[in-house]
Amino acid sequence: MERLVSADGVVGYVDFAHNHLSTSSLLDEVERVYGRENPRIILVSGSTGGKAVNRRQGIVTAANGRVDSFIFTEDDQDRENATQIARQMRGYVTDTEASTQIVMPRAKAIEAAVAQAREYPGRRNVILVIGKGDEVYNVVNGVKQPYEGDAVVLRRLLG
Repeated sequence: MERLVSADGVVGYVDFAHNHLSTSSLLDEVERVYGRENPRIILVSGSTGGKAVNRRQGIVTAANGRVDSFIFTEDDQDRENATQIARQMRGYVTDTEASTQIVMPRAKAIEAAVAQAREYPGRRNVILVIGKGDEVYNVVNGVKQPYEGDAVVLRRLLG
């Protein structure tokens, strides 16, 4: 897990969380650290294609009622359609108070999360970018496509 903080107080975490247990554990940590500040939490996530399909529901189930915004994006979709995976994940959101978006590619999804956080300057905003950790590729059609990495994108956007 990598934690970044911008000059204006937006907190970002980059983590490998990719299933119910790891997503729940990360949210527990955010609650432990920032719970008294009533943080606004934005989750950026996708899920792998072609395997462990139950992870998609697990990620969302762990976050339902605990995040304010879901931004679904690509994450090693391999031979599946990333937008279809994101739509499936959005279908598991049961929290009617949470906003949902689908944003491709991944760097644009992180950009959308930072922009959204900055719409609430008087509140503690925590962005969780999960699934890839420090990976610098995205698997598409069996090929590792270069990707600058979540931490690099988030660091650039947070300044």
